[in-house]
Amino acid sequence: MSGPANGYVPVTTTGPSAAFFDLDRTLIAGSSAFTLATAARKTKMMPTHELLRDAFTAATFKFRGDHDRGAADSARDRVLGFIRGQRQDDLQALNEVVLPALLGRIRPEARRLLDIHRHAGRSTYIVSAAPQELVEPLALSLGMTGGIGTRGEVHDGVYTGRLDGPFCYGRGKVDAIEELASWEHYDLQQCYA
Repeated sequence: MSGPANGYVPVTTTGPSAAFFDLDRTLIAGSSAFTLATAARKTKMMPTHELLRDAFTAATFKFRGDHDRGAADSARDRVLGFIRGQRQDDLQALNEVVLPALLGRIRPEARRLLDIHRHAGRSTYIVSAAPQELVEPLALSLGMTGGIGTRGEVHDGVYTGRLDGPFCYGRGKVDAIEELASWEHYDLQQCYA
């Protein structure tokens, strides 16, 4: 994948192409996890001590980023443990509060870049470790083609606590993009991330 560091985006391509955007610290300032956790706490889906842990994690992420694979694995396991036994409908219902909050935090420069790619005829996607139930509606709210997030396994409308596909973090994001590119016939040499 390519993507010039100077911000210049060519207007023409030779085939189908796409632009892939991370959510946290790219499209929005900070982390979406704390916004989701706050909404979950207000609806009694998350205990206060978990919210406090997520607040600390979000603050750390905001100031230094999260490039520690062990921390990512721990966060993944904690989130999967939290959703185990929860109803998928209940998580999706949080979007009523979460989406407006995140839309209000979209960076102006990210909006401009989205517009540039859309006007160039590229498909646009969010690719994030955040839950698919949040990523897809947010992408569609922004007029994007779609969103690729981490999927929790659901059985009879309830989360099992296991993944249903790759954890969309690090190599998992690359795998998800490559799978979508193969399905949609995107030439990754003509794509941006």
